[in-house]
Amino acid sequence: MAEEVRPPLQDDASHPMACWREDRSGWARREPHAAAASGTPHHGRVSEPPAQPSEVRDGPADADALPLTGYTVAVTAARRREELGALLERRGARVLYAPAIRIVPLADDTELVAATRAVLAAPVDLVVATTGVGFRGWLSAAGTWGLPLVEHLRPARMLARGPKARGAIRGAGLVDAWSPGSESSAEVLAHLLSGAEGRLEGRRIAVQLHGDPLRDFVSELRRAGAEVVTVPVYRWELPEDVGPVRRLVGQVIGGSVDAVTFTSAPAAAGLLRVAGELGRHDELVAALRDRVMVVAVGPVTAGPLTDLGVPTVQPERARLGALAREVAARLPERDPVTTEAARSDRP
Repeated sequence: MAEEVRPPLQDDASHPMACWREDRSGWARREPHAAAASGTPHHGRVSEPPAQPSEVRDGPADADALPLTGYTVAVTAARRREELGALLERRGARVLYAPAIRIVPLADDTELVAATRAVLAAPVDLVVATTGVGFRGWLSAAGTWGLPLVEHLRPARMLARGPKARGAIRGAGLVDAWSPGSESSAEVLAHLLSGAEGRLEGRRIAVQLHGDPLRDFVSELRRAGAEVVTVPVYRWELPEDVGPVRRLVGQVIGGSVDAVTFTSAPAAAGLLRVAGELGRHDELVAALRDRVMVVAVGPVTAGPLTDLGVPTVQPERARLGALAREVAARLPERDPVTTEAARSDRP
């Protein structure tokens, strides 16, 4: 599911949102505290779960026993926030909307133009497509500039990080050669380093980025002798209106929120960043560790919080419907005495 300052984030290690990343030994392999304790399977992703049009109708709640009645749940997603909110509201929750990030396309960005021309400068042996929307956007932008990107990539081996990226490859008339079962960049990297695609030394690899600069991913490939051209198709930024996020920080710290949901790692990083700008970072982390249930769509999304010792709950599948069901199942279990009357006087 793709979510939604800078100069661009890609090569700025000091950038506040550059603290999250995915590597072979990082989030894709790490067991978040609460999820590990419960034995919940992990399906790491950097982006939101792919669109499932039927999810709004998924799992209708019992009108006589709404499991989330009396609970307040925050939604930090920007894209598809109304869909997730509707799923929670149908289970009785009071939903707070506080988009913590937004996607900034780079279709007119000189950085993307330069990266595309760099890819076209010589034959490409391997292409890594990390997101469907990003890969399609890149090809579309190249087409508007009159650059023959699709034909240039046709002889290359195309690796897709997940089903959305695979669909984008096929939609362009290209052939996908391989994709991981985990939908994780870490598994893509392990596949490449294993020699499954042949020796990397001297090979030219184009990597479509998805907001994360994937520094470890790129550096490992270069260390193996590959020439890597990165293509930053879009970047993550804070929302133009940070007011709702600032209010959410205060609400979480003040105890008026029972659960916070995250569908992307940048959203978690964005909330932490805003708390830091308010001088309340440590207070927010303490509340998330103790009083508030944190629900992340997968271990990669949970990464910025896991790094701070915040336990998270995760669904078995990285989908909005599964996320809403997990909240409905786990929140009453965590705080079974909650009633609407008991919380009606909260801020």
